[in-house]
Amino acid sequence: MRAAEAQALAASKEFSRRLISAQEQERKRLANELHDSLGQNLSLIKNRAYLALNRAELAPETAAHLQAIDEVASAAIDEVRNLARNLRPLHIDQFGLTDAISNLLDRVAQSSDLRVERRLQNVDLFRGEDATHVYRMVQETLNNVIKHARATRLLVALERDLRCVRIRVEDDGCGFELKALGREPNRTGIGLNSLNERVRMLGGSLTIQTAPGQGTRIQIELPAVDPPAEA
Repeated sequence: MRAAEAQALAASKEFSRRLISAQEQERKRLANELHDSLGQNLSLIKNRAYLALNRAELAPETAAHLQAIDEVASAAIDEVRNLARNLRPLHIDQFGLTDAISNLLDRVAQSSDLRVERRLQNVDLFRGEDATHVYRMVQETLNNVIKHARATRLLVALERDLRCVRIRVEDDGCGFELKALGREPNRTGIGLNSLNERVRMLGGSLTIQTAPGQGTRIQIELPAVDPPAEA
């Protein structure tokens, strides 16, 4: 029975790993489609509207329509860029994980009423899929603060020592009954299944401290593994 249980647990973990990997691949595909296809077509619409606006003897009504097209196309381009950025955090590959998380916090501060505080040490030791997993952990916790916490203050801390990397996300929101997670896992919107699995895949641990009316504190500890030295 123990062997069967161990085998079932291993199969469940492997299924979860494959599912998350497939999700990331699909996100990557969609991000590329948005950028390379839809984004390019919107840019063409905007450029053609701009060229038409600069033609001489344009009727005022026509000019107003073209100006509206230009503005709508510009807004749509910004939306596509945001969608692509959320689907595939290319910022990680370009500037590193720490800067990508800082950029994510900038966008949260700009698009919400939250007072965002940050204490970010360098955690660029994560590479490739591992870096994406860490980014998604932070992204998922932030999304749930925005959607469910009704908070006014948000603190995100990245701390690193010789043994581990700690990710701490705290808010002063409504909190929730922690015991309810077992009975009603979808009620809080925490998305614990995905978050737990990503933490497990990196050999880490997850703790949640919360109570109704007392905010929420989520802490993730991940083993610190230095990247291989470059030749």
